[in-house]
Amino acid sequence: MTTTEMVVMFYDLLETANPVFRTSGERPITEVVIQYLNEEQVKLFNNRYLPSNFLENIQTIKSLKNELKDLLSSSTPALSSGTRFDYSKTFPWSTETTFVEGTISITRNGYPTAGNPVKVDLVPIFDFNVNKYITNHINKPIILQPVLFVDRLTGVDGVYCIMYDAFTAVSSATVTVLNKPALINLSGQNCQLHAKLHEQIVRNAVTTFLVDKTILTPKKDGSTRDAV
Repeated sequence: MTTTEMVVMFYDLLETANPVFRTSGERPITEVVIQYLNEEQVKLFNNRYLPSNFLENIQTIKSLKNELKDLLSSSTPALSSGTRFDYSKTFPWSTETTFVEGTISITRNGYPTAGNPVKVDLVPIFDFNVNKYITNHINKPIILQPVLFVDRLTGVDGVYCIMYDAFTAVSSATVTVLNKPALINLSGQNCQLHAKLHEQIVRNAVTTFLVDKTILTPKKDGSTRDAV
């Protein structure tokens, strides 16, 4: 459904709910309709795909990948040496994206010679579990698969941190992220969520508009009408 089709459907549903909105004086202008559609798009996206914590959201996204193909993107980010941990790499994390999955190329430092580079899956973890992966004078863990977490203590907004062990060298990583949908408009940006969700977005937008209209409509005594 295009943005124009969603706007037309909004007006049709609104007029069906209350014929008073057939008159131009009561109908919301197009810009207001677009605002409500965008608000409901964001709500549906967050509730459907990002309803919980970091790890559970990843599982939800993976289970619904077929309907998210337009919002998933893969890249090979530039890795920087971590500043908080000896054996770590970091790369920027946008608050508009969510990590879904990734692989990393590593070399094991073994006897008698180092092995060839191999690709292994990155394992996402909670940031509060990072202590057991830290190498220091009392802890030298063996990490078969490097782990990844959102590092919120770097002093820089938006950083993913990859941790590996003292026996591993890291060369590159490829990650897949889920992007938030762009705001729809009448200049060519249609809703990026799956087409099966478009009608629900419009219906939710109409419902929210009617609730807001009820709350803000003044009574005869000058007070505002309650939604309850």
